[in-house]
Amino acid sequence: MDKAARYAAENKDKILQALITKVYTEGYWDGYNDHKNDVEMSRQDDKIHYVDLGLPSKTLWADKFVESGGLIKYIPYCDAELLSLPTSKQWRELQEECRWVYKDKVFYCVGPNGRYITFNKTGYKELNDCSTTISEEKVYLWIKRINSNNVGWIDFYGKVNVNKAELFTGYKLPIRLVKNGVL
Repeated sequence: MDKAARYAAENKDKILQALITKVYTEGYWDGYNDHKNDVEMSRQDDKIHYVDLGLPSKTLWADKFVESGGLIKYIPYCDAELLSLPTSKQWRELQEECRWVYKDKVFYCVGPNGRYITFNKTGYKELNDCSTTISEEKVYLWIKRINSNNVGWIDFYGKVNVNKAELFTGYKLPIRLVKNGVL
Protein backbone atom coordinates (compact mmCIF):
# COMPACT_ATOMS: atom_id res chain seq x y z
CA MET A 1 0.00 0.00 0.00
CA ASP A 2 2.89 2.36 0.75
CA LYS A 3 4.22 1.85 -2.76
CA ALA A 4 0.85 2.88 -4.26
CA ALA A 5 0.64 5.96 -2.02
CA ARG A 6 4.17 7.00 -3.00
CA TYR A 7 3.38 6.51 -6.69
CA ALA A 8 0.23 8.62 -6.37
CA ALA A 9 2.10 11.37 -4.49
CA GLU A 10 4.89 11.44 -7.06
CA ASN A 11 2.53 11.39 -10.05
CA LYS A 12 -0.46 13.36 -8.78
CA ASP A 13 -0.06 16.10 -11.37
CA LYS A 14 0.01 13.59 -14.25
CA ILE A 15 -2.95 11.66 -12.79
CA LEU A 16 -5.03 14.82 -12.28
CA GLN A 17 -4.19 16.08 -15.74
CA ALA A 18 -5.19 12.74 -17.30
CA LEU A 19 -8.42 12.65 -15.29
CA ILE A 20 -9.35 16.23 -16.18
CA THR A 21 -8.59 15.57 -19.86
CA LYS A 22 -10.76 12.45 -19.83
CA VAL A 23 -13.70 14.17 -18.12
CA TYR A 24 -13.45 17.23 -20.39
CA THR A 25 -13.33 15.06 -23.53
CA GLU A 26 -16.34 12.99 -22.45
CA GLY A 27 -18.29 16.17 -21.67
CA TYR A 28 -17.36 17.73 -24.98
CA TRP A 29 -18.52 14.70 -26.98
CA ASP A 30 -21.74 14.43 -24.95
CA GLY A 31 -22.54 18.05 -25.76
CA TYR A 32 -21.60 17.58 -29.41
CA ASN A 33 -23.82 14.50 -29.72
CA ASP A 34 -26.71 16.28 -27.97
CA HIS A 35 -26.50 19.05 -30.57
CA LYS A 36 -26.06 16.57 -33.43
CA ASN A 37 -29.12 14.62 -32.25
CA ASP A 38 -31.18 17.79 -31.74
CA VAL A 39 -33.18 17.09 -34.90
CA GLU A 40 -33.95 13.55 -33.74
CA MET A 41 -35.06 14.84 -30.33
CA SER A 42 -37.30 17.52 -31.80
CA ARG A 43 -38.70 14.98 -34.21
CA GLN A 44 -39.79 12.82 -31.28
CA ASP A 45 -41.07 15.82 -29.31
CA ASP A 46 -43.20 17.19 -32.13
CA LYS A 47 -44.77 13.81 -33.00
CA ILE A 48 -44.53 13.55 -36.78
CA HIS A 49 -47.77 12.42 -38.43
CA TYR A 50 -47.59 10.67 -41.80
CA VAL A 51 -50.19 10.82 -44.55
CA ASP A 52 -50.94 8.03 -47.03
CA LEU A 53 -51.52 9.90 -50.29
CA GLY A 54 -52.27 6.69 -52.19
CA LEU A 55 -48.99 6.70 -54.09
CA PRO A 56 -47.97 3.58 -56.07
CA SER A 57 -44.77 3.25 -53.99
CA LYS A 58 -46.81 3.30 -50.74
CA THR A 59 -44.52 6.09 -49.49
CA LEU A 60 -46.00 8.00 -46.56
CA TRP A 61 -45.23 11.72 -46.30
CA ALA A 62 -45.05 13.74 -43.09
CA ASP A 63 -47.92 16.19 -42.89
CA LYS A 64 -45.57 19.07 -42.09
CA PHE A 65 -41.92 20.07 -41.93
CA VAL A 66 -39.89 19.05 -38.89
CA GLU A 67 -40.35 21.70 -36.23
CA SER A 68 -38.70 22.73 -33.02
CA GLY A 69 -40.67 24.82 -30.56
CA GLY A 70 -43.46 25.35 -33.11
CA LEU A 71 -41.12 26.79 -35.77
CA ILE A 72 -39.84 25.07 -38.89
CA LYS A 73 -36.36 23.70 -38.24
CA TYR A 74 -33.70 24.66 -40.81
CA ILE A 75 -30.61 22.42 -40.95
CA PRO A 76 -27.62 21.89 -43.27
CA TYR A 77 -27.54 18.87 -45.55
CA CYS A 78 -24.85 17.04 -43.53
CA ASP A 79 -27.34 16.75 -40.63
CA ALA A 80 -30.40 16.24 -42.82
CA GLU A 81 -28.97 13.35 -44.84
CA LEU A 82 -28.92 11.21 -41.68
CA LEU A 83 -32.72 11.40 -41.51
CA SER A 84 -35.49 9.78 -43.54
CA LEU A 85 -35.49 12.27 -46.41
CA PRO A 86 -37.38 11.64 -49.63
CA THR A 87 -35.29 10.30 -52.50
CA SER A 88 -35.29 11.88 -55.96
CA LYS A 89 -37.55 9.05 -57.08
CA GLN A 90 -40.05 9.70 -54.26
CA TRP A 91 -39.97 13.44 -54.98
CA ARG A 92 -40.59 12.79 -58.69
CA GLU A 93 -43.48 10.44 -57.79
CA LEU A 94 -45.04 13.18 -55.66
CA GLN A 95 -44.61 15.60 -58.55
CA GLU A 96 -46.12 13.28 -61.17
CA GLU A 97 -48.80 11.33 -59.27
CA CYS A 98 -50.34 14.17 -57.29
CA ARG A 99 -52.43 17.15 -58.25
CA TRP A 100 -50.90 20.45 -57.15
CA VAL A 101 -53.03 23.43 -56.19
CA TYR A 102 -51.83 26.88 -55.11
CA LYS A 103 -54.36 28.71 -52.97
CA ASP A 104 -53.96 31.50 -50.38
CA LYS A 105 -50.15 31.32 -50.61
CA VAL A 106 -50.11 27.60 -49.73
CA PHE A 107 -49.27 24.66 -52.02
CA TYR A 108 -51.65 21.70 -51.69
CA CYS A 109 -50.37 18.33 -52.83
CA VAL A 110 -53.42 16.13 -53.39
CA GLY A 111 -52.73 12.42 -53.69
CA PRO A 112 -54.56 9.92 -55.93
CA ASN A 113 -56.74 8.94 -52.95
CA GLY A 114 -57.84 12.54 -52.27
CA ARG A 115 -55.77 13.04 -49.11
CA TYR A 116 -53.38 15.95 -49.14
CA ILE A 117 -50.40 17.59 -47.50
CA THR A 118 -49.54 21.27 -47.60
CA PHE A 119 -46.33 23.14 -48.27
CA ASN A 120 -45.92 26.72 -47.06
CA LYS A 121 -43.25 28.88 -48.65
CA THR A 122 -40.06 28.40 -46.68
CA GLY A 123 -37.04 29.75 -48.49
CA TYR A 124 -33.67 28.80 -47.05
CA LYS A 125 -31.04 30.30 -44.76
CA GLU A 126 -27.55 31.11 -45.95
CA LEU A 127 -25.92 31.75 -42.59
CA ASN A 128 -25.92 30.02 -39.20
CA ASP A 129 -28.51 31.40 -36.79
CA CYS A 130 -29.42 34.11 -39.26
CA SER A 131 -33.05 35.10 -39.46
CA THR A 132 -32.69 36.25 -43.05
CA THR A 133 -34.53 33.89 -45.36
CA ILE A 134 -33.61 34.00 -49.02
CA SER A 135 -36.15 33.46 -51.83
CA GLU A 136 -39.33 33.35 -49.78
CA GLU A 137 -41.29 32.83 -52.99
CA LYS A 138 -40.38 29.14 -53.05
CA VAL A 139 -40.68 26.06 -50.92
CA TYR A 140 -37.34 24.33 -50.44
CA LEU A 141 -36.60 21.00 -48.78
CA TRP A 142 -33.69 18.60 -48.70
CA ILE A 143 -33.93 15.36 -50.68
CA LYS A 144 -31.43 12.48 -50.65
CA ARG A 145 -28.56 13.34 -52.95
CA ILE A 146 -28.42 11.25 -56.08
CA ASN A 147 -25.92 12.55 -58.60
CA SER A 148 -25.92 16.28 -57.98
CA ASN A 149 -29.52 17.02 -56.96
CA ASN A 150 -30.09 17.47 -53.24
CA VAL A 151 -33.02 19.85 -53.00
CA GLY A 152 -36.65 19.79 -54.00
CA TRP A 153 -38.44 23.05 -54.67
CA ILE A 154 -41.92 24.31 -55.48
CA ASP A 155 -42.93 27.72 -56.79
CA PHE A 156 -45.83 29.42 -58.49
CA TYR A 157 -45.48 31.73 -61.47
CA GLY A 158 -48.84 31.34 -63.21
CA LYS A 159 -48.74 27.59 -62.54
CA VAL A 160 -47.29 25.30 -59.88
CA ASN A 161 -43.74 24.16 -60.67
CA VAL A 162 -42.31 21.18 -58.78
CA ASN A 163 -38.69 20.38 -59.48
CA LYS A 164 -35.30 19.46 -58.06
CA ALA A 165 -31.88 21.04 -58.24
CA GLU A 166 -28.53 21.30 -56.53
CA LEU A 167 -27.96 23.76 -53.71
CA PHE A 168 -24.95 24.47 -51.52
CA THR A 169 -25.04 21.89 -48.71
CA GLY A 170 -24.04 24.45 -46.08
CA TYR A 171 -27.29 26.37 -46.50
CA LYS A 172 -30.01 25.50 -44.02
CA LEU A 173 -33.26 24.13 -45.42
CA PRO A 174 -36.36 22.60 -43.85
CA ILE A 175 -36.94 18.86 -44.02
CA ARG A 176 -40.02 16.80 -44.76
CA LEU A 177 -39.71 13.19 -43.66
CA VAL A 178 -41.01 10.11 -45.43
CA LYS A 179 -41.41 6.48 -44.53
CA ASN A 180 -42.26 3.38 -46.51
CA GLY A 181 -45.26 1.21 -45.92
CA VAL A 182 -48.87 1.64 -44.98
CA LEU A 183 -50.31 3.18 -41.84
